[in-house]
Order: sequence, then structure tokens, then C-alpha cells
Amino acid sequence: MATPDQRLAEPPGVAEPPGSVYAVDHNGQVPNETDALLSSRPFDPYRSIGQSEACSPPGDRSPTVHSEDNPLTTPDRSWPAWFTWDSYRRETALLARLTYPVVFAYLLQYSVNVASVFSLGHLGANELAAAALASMFATITGWAVGIGLATALDTLCSQSFTGTQDLHVVGTYLQRGIIVITACHIPIVLLWWHSEAILLLAHQDPDIAHLSGVYLRYQMLGCLPGLLFECVKRFLQAQGIMHASTLVLCFVAPLNIALNYALVWWEPVALGFIGAPLATSISYWLMFILLCLYTAYIDGYQAWGGWSWKAFTKLGQFLRLGLPGVLMICTEWWAFECVALAVSYFGNAPLAAQSVIMTTTAFSYQIPQGVGVACSNRVGNLLGANRPVAAQLACFVAFIFAVVLGLGNSLFFVLVGPWWGRVFTSNATVIAMVGDLMVIAALFQVCDGIGCVLGGVFRGQGRQKLGALLCLAAYYVVGLPVGFYLGFFRNLGILGIWVGLCLGVFASSCASIYFYLHTDWNLEVEKCRKRVNEDVSEPVARV
Repeated sequence: MATPDQRLAEPPGVAEPPGSVYAVDHNGQVPNETDALLSSRPFDPYRSIGQSEACSPPGDRSPTVHSEDNPLTTPDRSWPAWFTWDSYRRETALLARLTYPVVFAYLLQYSVNVASVFSLGHLGANELAAAALASMFATITGWAVGIGLATALDTLCSQSFTGTQDLHVVGTYLQRGIIVITACHIPIVLLWWHSEAILLLAHQDPDIAHLSGVYLRYQMLGCLPGLLFECVKRFLQAQGIMHASTLVLCFVAPLNIALNYALVWWEPVALGFIGAPLATSISYWLMFILLCLYTAYIDGYQAWGGWSWKAFTKLGQFLRLGLPGVLMICTEWWAFECVALAVSYFGNAPLAAQSVIMTTTAFSYQIPQGVGVACSNRVGNLLGANRPVAAQLACFVAFIFAVVLGLGNSLFFVLVGPWWGRVFTSNATVIAMVGDLMVIAALFQVCDGIGCVLGGVFRGQGRQKLGALLCLAAYYVVGLPVGFYLGFFRNLGILGIWVGLCLGVFASSCASIYFYLHTDWNLEVEKCRKRVNEDVSEPVARV
């Protein structure tokens, strides 16, 4: 496994402000601006960095003594002066290499989550409705909460991987995540076990509520491994190992489709309705076990260090990041589920159009989400390595990625909108509604991508609380109230609901851009240093 410095592989044109403990030249001396700007070493994001490279191994780092009289050790806060076109190009290549396996993994993982709904589609209308309702219930009560807690690992693992000489600290954070999420899993499964009674209290159809409860009781078997998979995935991503989950899902995703078909339809083993959630649970167990085997026998095990009683201490630090992460994830996911619930009051045709557009937007969202994950780990690694300038460049490049990919998504929605509904139904009314909604969805693709990527930046910085507050205000002060007003009081129906949601996404994006542009990166490095040093007995010397 490469060292933290080898994983970082900072683009040569990006020099840190003088005074950074990593700003050294080939001979261990602090470089001047000309050295940094004219560097022309060949670029490879995973190359081994030796004495001829820009930094030494973690254990050999020597801090540069800061002096107010020494211009070479006085930080230059005018960061654009440190950037060159060459640095942009190299960071773009690096971020692209980090991003594509993550995007592919998210697309495959999304297929695992929706395969059961498709496999039940031909059993009957009630079975399909129950699977959709159960999936929504599982999302808002289970997956959103568990994944929100796991966002603490986006911060802690990525920053500690490069911020300390002891790589086992990264493993300690993973162990804390496993402990917290295992404990959190208990109330989740209790909710799922009693989901039928809860759905009946929400005035759902008794037959559909019963089938949904049965569905969730079988999917409950895969809840814990599904959440632990997220933890181990983040543990590896913090080390720059982005392709591990992709390899696992390349095997499990097709197998999940086969399992769904076999357990629902194939006569020798067909179980009918319960076969779909059971197939999904088996797939979650396979995902978790295979990723653990990859970590133990291929790469990533070096940061594990074995179980330690230290993992049961300082759980408050994990929760201080994890709980705002829950709010950050839940506020956005719940807003979209509230939209789905509101649309159900307009009749079957709008509800069918809502199902189509939600499936489509969820699929397109996986692309900027992959960029956000890659950027989150990149930023966390660079802050841990005391490289604020390189972190700013990484954020800027990720921002450009979000805009370009968002424009691509928007173009797709506009071009296929008029006929996209035909892929799902032959009902002319639903097809027309889908066409109108695709235009509205196209309007917020860029903003949605920007918000997703900047959410990754905030997680890499450890600012989940800020992200949560922005989402809360954007969706519940702007988006949903405006949407309900237009939909119910101005009689615009589903179009009004989605116009309001579009405004909420736009508000969230604009607020995120404001706080991103006003980030004090030197302060973020200092906060990162204090955070990491809480678990380090011998902290790395810092300027």
C-alpha cells in the first residue's frame, strides 16, 4: 500500500504557502515561487514519491520554522497567485481518476437497491406499491440515518490518514463508526419490525401496509451489513482506494439481479413476494463480506491495526460530526419523500409521473455524488497534510466538474423528455406529465450537482453542521412551502410541487457557494490538526 503522501500525489504546479511542513524541494529545502511554478515532473496520481519528489515520508517530515523576517516561511494568503494552467490540468486528471470508479460504484449500488422493486412489478399492483412504500420507509428511517452517521468517517478517516504518523488511527475511527452504527441499527430494526402498525397509523391501505411490513422484516436481515459496508467503503476511500467497492459491486450487482429473479420467479426456489427483500439482504451481506476480504488480503489492511479498547472512547467526537451528518442527509432525502407523499393527493397519473421522474433524477444524481465523494476525501487528505492551497485547487476543479456534469444531465433531460415516459408506460397523460417534469428537473441539474459536490467539500472539512443548516433552510423554509403553495393553493398540481423543489435546490446551491467562497482554509487546517491530534499520542509537528 502506498503511503499517505503517495496517495496524495499533489499536482506539481500546486505549491503550498511557504511555512507548510510539506513545502520542501528535492533536497529538503523550502522552494521559491519560481521552483513551484516551473516544475515539470511527469504526473501519475499513484506514483511512489521518493527523495526526488515534493515531500518525504510521514515519519521523516521536519517542520519548517516560521519566522516573520523570513519571506520564504511567511504564508501567502493570495492563493490564486500559486495556481497555473498546468496545475489545473493535473488536478483535473487526478480527480477524474478518483471519481470514475466511485460514480460507477454508486450506479451499481443504486441498481441493487431498485432491482427488487422491478422484480415485483409483474406480481401485481399491490406488491409493486408495497415494495415502493417499504423502500421509502427504509430510506427515511434507516438508510438516511445510518449513512448520515457514516459521514463522520469522511472527515475523520481522510484527515487522519495524512495528518498523523500513526496510520492505525484511521482504523480506530472505523472501529468507532462500527460501534456507533451497530448501536444505531437496533432502533432501526425495531421500527422496521413494527412498520405495519406505523403505516396503518399513517392511514395507508391495510393490504399494502401488511405487505410493506413483511417486506421490511426480510430486508431487516441486510440492514446492518448494508450500513457496515458504507463504513468500510469510506475507510478505504480515505486511503485513496476508490476502486475496491466498484470491484465488489461489479460482482454483486449482476448476482443480485439473478437472485431477485430466482427467489421471486424461478419455480425450484421461488418464494414470491418475500424473495425480493431476501435477495437484497443476501446481496448486502455479500457486499460487506467481500469488501472486508479485499481489505484484509489485498489493500487497506495497513491502516486497520486490530481491535482496540480505544475505539470505545471519544465516541462523542464521532457523534459531533455524525449527528449533523444525519441531519444533512435526512433533510434532503426527506424533502424528496415529502414531495412524493404530497403528489399522491393529486391522483394516480401524477403519482405515476412522480415515480418516473424520481427514478430518473435519482439515477442522474449518482454522477455528481461520485464527484462529491472523491472531492470529500481529496480535501480531507490535503487538509490533514497541511496543504490548504492544494485543497482549494481540488475544490475548484470539483466545482467545474459539477457544472459540466450538471449541464450534461440537463441536456439529457431536455432531449429525452418528450418521449422518456414511454420507457415506463403507454398512458398518454402520464407521458405528457413526465415530459413537463423533465424540463423542470433539467433546470436544477447544475445546481443539484454543485450542492452535492460542495456538500462533499463540507464533509471533508468537518462542517457537516453547516451543510445540515443550509439544507434545512433551503428545503423547509423555501422549497417545500413554495411548492405546496403553488401545488395546492395555486392549483398547479405536481408541476407546482416540483417548481418549489427546484427553488429549494437552487437556494441550497447558492448558500453553499457563498460559504465555500468565504472559507478560511488556514483555519480549516488548524481545526483539522486539533481534531486529529485528539487521537495521536505523538502528533506530527506543525507550523
